[in-house]
Amino acid sequence: MTVQLVSGLGINPQFAATDKVLGRSTAGAGAGEEIACTAAGRNIIAGTVPFMGKNKLINGNQQVWQRGTTFVPTTAGMYCSDRFLITPAGASLTEAGQEATAALVPPNLLSLYSLRLRGNASVTTVDIAQRIEAKNAAPLRQNCTFSFWLYSSGQAAAFKPKVLINTANVADVFTAVTNKLSQDQDDNTVGAWKKYTVTFDATAYANAEKGIEVVIRIPDGNLHDTDHYVYLSQLQLEAGAAATEFENKLYGETLRDCEFYCYKLGGRNAVELIGVGKTYSTTEAQLYAAIPQMRSQPVATFVGAAAGLSANNATNTYYAATSAGAAAYGPNGFVVYFTYATGAIFTAGHATQMYFNAATTYILLEAEL
Repeated sequence: MTVQLVSGLGINPQFAATDKVLGRSTAGAGAGEEIACTAAGRNIIAGTVPFMGKNKLINGNQQVWQRGTTFVPTTAGMYCSDRFLITPAGASLTEAGQEATAALVPPNLLSLYSLRLRGNASVTTVDIAQRIEAKNAAPLRQNCTFSFWLYSSGQAAAFKPKVLINTANVADVFTAVTNKLSQDQDDNTVGAWKKYTVTFDATAYANAEKGIEVVIRIPDGNLHDTDHYVYLSQLQLEAGAAATEFENKLYGETLRDCEFYCYKLGGRNAVELIGVGKTYSTTEAQLYAAIPQMRSQPVATFVGAAAGLSANNATNTYYAATSAGAAAYGPNGFVVYFTYATGAIFTAGHATQMYFNAATTYILLEAEL
């Protein structure tokens, strides 16, 4: 049976045999027909019709990197590409970064980027994880399929990546988890891309409604040298017993999904306006800014030199800060602090305009799990 047309775009691939869809069961033009969802029909529909929002992992194609594009992940763990926590054991990696070389991105043309991991002496295993909060994890208590693409280079022999599925013991707290699945995959092919698929039944996973952690573990002996590389892209977790084509969301949609957990203000252009604040003394000013709702009250970090923050006075003269900071207030607002060391540059109680004057200065607000 060939389905030529299916009504609707947001179709869940979980079909019952008694369900019907509108389409054509034979090739060629003609009136629409009601087609029973036999096993063959369900497979065709699931593989050809985009199911909007099916991927429960955010930024699986590695296109959003708000914190930067090159990192040195330590054994404490570090978020690199948005939503992905990289944790090496034994020693820090030489590098984790965004890769755009065509040969180092999956060959199906659905991604522009991959996550690049470069090994280092004494590194043993390396975990690549995404944590799914309780509100999003609860609907996954069913058959699920995790898929991803992997490429490696520099290793003397193939290796078996491991997939782990963990559940949080306390809702949205992943400092203590319970492992529910630990499964070695088939050998990879060194120097070539390979797609992996893991199907598991989360129906009976205790505490799945409190949060799920999906982990790819690169086994010991495969990133213990600076000439060893691993690349990952198109990570997808979806409901159902079969992997479907990777859901490639618009960049803006993925960015907004990421900003629920990490929000970056500044750092994109040499000059970026923050907003209007108030002077509190002749040398101090503050600015309160509203941001889109985040998962929880974030931790605010002022990144870069204080001199990268400027504010103006009543004569519209701009001064660079000698010290600066930021603090979050609730899940949708934060304060920027501006201090000038000496001299009466402000009049207390006046309005002031603040902006970043360097692309290396920005404020990072993080509400990760």
